[in-house]
Amino acid sequence: MSAAEVQELAAKRKGTLQLLRQACLGNVFFLNTVLLSKDGANGSGLEQQKFAKTAADYLILGLSVAQILDLSTGYEYAKALDLLLSEYEAHTAINISKPERTRLFRLSKSSRSKHTPDLNRSFLYLKSTPVPFEVDIEEVVIALCTILSDAYEKMATSVITSSSAVELFYKADLVIHSAVITPLIMEYETHALEATTVEFRQLEMATA
Repeated sequence: MSAAEVQELAAKRKGTLQLLRQACLGNVFFLNTVLLSKDGANGSGLEQQKFAKTAADYLILGLSVAQILDLSTGYEYAKALDLLLSEYEAHTAINISKPERTRLFRLSKSSRSKHTPDLNRSFLYLKSTPVPFEVDIEEVVIALCTILSDAYEKMATSVITSSSAVELFYKADLVIHSAVITPLIMEYETHALEATTVEFRQLEMATA
């Protein structure tokens, strides 16, 4: 991957994050299918009870990423972002089953940098203080999407002078995509499909 490809990837991710942010804000036709609205018949898509733990994790991630945005651009920022996301992977792995945890870290060792932290290591960048209250998943996602958009913007505008920085940005994107973007998009796609099915059934009943 080249510096130009990093810029192209960042622009693509910013577009997706904007879509997710709009979906959480409501009053948007998700992927040109159904209208998502907090007050509408279809709802907004994210169930608070289902995403309670995820909301707390996303809050921690957003606060942590915001802290490194002031770092100088280029390799220093790429290295900090990569390490932060490695720490986030370790943080979220604490609460999964032992077999899954073993599989995750086996994969992690083979695919990520040597800086991947273990479960007992203190974190350098991740603000992993437990959240003592329930946070609203949609409010958190709105804020997280904004912060991650800023992170990608900084990624796109960084002066990249080494292949190492490009590799670190690419690895950071893989974590963001798998931990944030993919599960949220899948949740909204499932919700949109279910809402569309209900609307078709109602239409069939009305015209029967």
